[in-house]
Amino acid sequence: MQTVIIEGATNENSTGFVPGFNGKGYVSLSIIYIVSGVSTIMVPPLILLIGVRTTMFCGSITYALFIATFFHLTVSLLYTGSALLGIGTSMLWIAQVLPTMKTSSAQANFHWGGGGSSKPVVQMHPKTNSNLGTTIPQ
Repeated sequence: MQTVIIEGATNENSTGFVPGFNGKGYVSLSIIYIVSGVSTIMVPPLILLIGVRTTMFCGSITYALFIATFFHLTVSLLYTGSALLGIGTSMLWIAQVLPTMKTSSAQANFHWGGGGSSKPVVQMHPKTNSNLGTTIPQ
């Protein structure tokens, strides 16, 4: 959908034409996904610092900021908004999992593999982050 809107802004025959705008939707989407992938590394310490709720709030604000870039469409604003959205998506995706883990049973067991007798098991305690060894803030 984003690509269609941006293509309409670059097409002179479109009702949504924006003179001087030459941004590309696929570039914007690429920026979102690349920044999201890279920022996923930095988000867990941020969650420990500011908490789950604040992280989710800040991540959702980036969606509003990205949508706001379409009200005054310029290439630099679009690509900056895409980068901010990439950070926000990783904040939301990671922070969403933590309350689910906290409210689950004492241990969550994830089983995978074939039907053999040896199945790998990953056990995570819902109130600790096994990677950082600290309690998860609310």
